[in-house]
Amino acid sequence: MRFSLVSQLVNTNERPTLLIRKIPKKKKTFESLISARYLTDEQALYIQDRWEQGHGFLVCGPNGSGKTTLINAILDYTPKTKSCVVIQESEELFCEGHPEMIFRKVIPPKNGTNISYSLKDLSRLALMESFDIMVIGEIKGDEAADLSYASYTGSQVMTSVHSNSAEEGYEK
Repeated sequence: MRFSLVSQLVNTNERPTLLIRKIPKKKKTFESLISARYLTDEQALYIQDRWEQGHGFLVCGPNGSGKTTLINAILDYTPKTKSCVVIQESEELFCEGHPEMIFRKVIPPKNGTNISYSLKDLSRLALMESFDIMVIGEIKGDEAADLSYASYTGSQVMTSVHSNSAEEGYEK
């Protein structure tokens, strides 16, 4: 679960808010996405084949559109012969049974300490480690440049971005 408690100092209505988001721990498979009519058989086979052949993905859509759900399903088709790092802010992406898939999450600054790791910090580290595949849960800022660099150097990449269209996602 992810909890966000925001004080009245930040909220404009002068009231605190508590947001609770339950993060699923049982991922949806391509089969379940097809049966729910999220994808067709042909679309699922196309995505699986493209991923297994080493193509990258930019998954675009608004809040709640299923970007993370789709990426989780795709991760299961990562060839076992490729090393992969998954970098994310919250632990929403997961894959069990892949021997060379590492998951990392950001560490925000806490209690006045200088120790913190951003998406950008972790993506730069991954570039130095020469993973075959780099996945960033969602790009929002400077880490986009590092992900682009990874793709230019031959790494397979995947990420998501909040947008209303593929064109808008590319621009972001």
